[in-house]
Amino acid sequence: LASSAASDVYKAVDRSSIDCEQRIIPSGKYVVCSYEAENFESLVNEALYKASRYLYEVWFVEHRLEPDDLLVQKYYNPYQENCYIELWAKVRS
Repeated sequence: LASSAASDVYKAVDRSSIDCEQRIIPSGKYVVCSYEAENFESLVNEALYKASRYLYEVWFVEHRLEPDDLLVQKYYNPYQENCYIELWAKVRS
């Protein structure tokens, strides 16, 4: 896992061409955990649980960091083979 600082993460979207929703996460330090699975069902039914558990019960403890209440899930290639997800866990200040 790599530690990542994010300051008002912002993604510009051309709303004229697609209908989408934009969200901005609060500024601060985040730990980003990325993992993949063979298919979307495995990703959300098995891998998500294992990765979340490892992140909060092992990684944060070993690095003596305290997580905040915010966890962002970002999915890539959902419902396709080799899909993956990023968990953005905010570190308490």
